[in-house]
Amino acid sequence: MKSSILLIIYLAIFNTTLSLLAEEAKKPHPNILVILVDDMGYADVSCYGDSPEVNTPNIDKIAKAGVLFTDGYVSGLQCAPTRAGLLSGKYQQRFGFYHNRAALKPTFLPQLTLPQALKTHGYRTGMIGKWHLGRHQEEERPYHRGFDEFYGFLQGMRNYMEHQPKSPLMRNEKVVKEKFGYLTDFLNREAVSFIERSNSEKPFFLYVAYNAPHYPLEAKESYLKKYNTGNPNRDKQLAMMASVDEGVGQMLNALKKKGMTDNTLIFFLNDNGGEIKRGADNGKLRAGKNSLYEGGPRVPFLVSWPNQIKPGQVISTPVISFDIFSTAVAAAGGKMPAGHVFDGKNMLPLLTGKSKEPLHQTFFWQQVKDKWAVRHENWKLVNQKGIIELYNLEDDLSETKDLASQETAIVEKLKNLYSKWDGQMKGFSPRP
Repeated sequence: MKSSILLIIYLAIFNTTLSLLAEEAKKPHPNILVILVDDMGYADVSCYGDSPEVNTPNIDKIAKAGVLFTDGYVSGLQCAPTRAGLLSGKYQQRFGFYHNRAALKPTFLPQLTLPQALKTHGYRTGMIGKWHLGRHQEEERPYHRGFDEFYGFLQGMRNYMEHQPKSPLMRNEKVVKEKFGYLTDFLNREAVSFIERSNSEKPFFLYVAYNAPHYPLEAKESYLKKYNTGNPNRDKQLAMMASVDEGVGQMLNALKKKGMTDNTLIFFLNDNGGEIKRGADNGKLRAGKNSLYEGGPRVPFLVSWPNQIKPGQVISTPVISFDIFSTAVAAAGGKMPAGHVFDGKNMLPLLTGKSKEPLHQTFFWQQVKDKWAVRHENWKLVNQKGIIELYNLEDDLSETKDLASQETAIVEKLKNLYSKWDGQMKGFSPRP
């Protein structure tokens, strides 16, 4: 009798488990939206800064709906390397992509891309904006690198106000002729169009790579009139970000109208620190774009997914841009592609509160051969042509107190960590 009762209980549990698994399998995969801004200052989003002239209400909505990371990083110190790392899910140095000049060669071409991985899970994929990952061969371009649709330009920069034959706008493989207008408005329009043409039967991955507020500093007059900081470059930066913020709002509204808000995973971040000489504000962070100090790789980093992530969170656990690859694949219900080396980690356990364990203990940055940096836990070592500096980021976010001479054991530990990492990278010249 007892065995019969136990059997009935086991069968009930088994059937319940099968039902739960079946229900889980029926859940639609989320849409995934990655918004990447170009050369924005760390404090030039109002949810990160406290300057009265900064106002980005639509970008702030992403933070309010999900998570604001205080210690969000990118893997590069300038435009192209960060893009290479984000879309490959690994340190771009693994395949020799250390600096922008690598985009002039097919350095990125052999890498599996995030949209290619998501297409295997049934995703419709699109890219809007700045590519900067190779253009000389057709095989290097977005339309051949996993994106079903592409609207934007291939080079690292272009102006905003007029046609530019040397850096034309393209739709897939064809050059398009736009009427005179403002480039950021064009990108906003195309991003909204992509969302509006989506449906619930096929999830989408959309990568919106703004070139604003990268120079040349050109803003719409209607926005420029709103700012008078005393620094013309600063005013233009803020006006350019206002156009980006407008576009973010348009995308959020398009998702709402389609009933897709709750099941869309959104990432918002910057490709590197802002350029101070061109009016960007990195707040308390030292230096900016191209620098190994925190103003170079630490950026605004926001994530939302209302179906899964609690709103209004602030998380200080460090994350990095190439974590987006692993996180997106996990959200899509997939496994990381076999036969490839990845450095990114799945952020979902951290984002959903299922784990508080750090995803990474150590980060590395390198753009030129004799300059590199390591962050291990709260320690940050900076090497500039053999001159070593050490900072405790927990106590000294602005990196003003060099502790290298006092903490020699920590210096040696971080130098050894770098040596091991460097040995796994491709290097600046072919290794024997």
